[in-house]
Amino acid sequence: MLVHVVLARFRNPADADEAARRIRELPDRIDFIRSLSIGRDVLQSARSYDLGWIIELDSREALDAYANHPDHRAVASWISEHRTDIAACDFER
Repeated sequence: MLVHVVLARFRNPADADEAARRIRELPDRIDFIRSLSIGRDVLQSARSYDLGWIIELDSREALDAYANHPDHRAVASWISEHRTDIAACDFER
């Protein structure tokens, strides 16, 4: 199992809600996503990001396919236009 963790900050924090909506649609469009957890930050501390999500996939190959999937690329492009910072960590479990 490969775990893909992403954190993002947005120029307008309200854009995190739209990003979350778009990300929540991905498992219906990309059948090799095994699970998705997503949520807005509740602490809003200086080190917080606005939105975080975790996607589980079967393998590194599945992550590569996910990264290149047209539906993921469209969401990633939208996020890129609206974010200020992003961080990711991918690990095997």
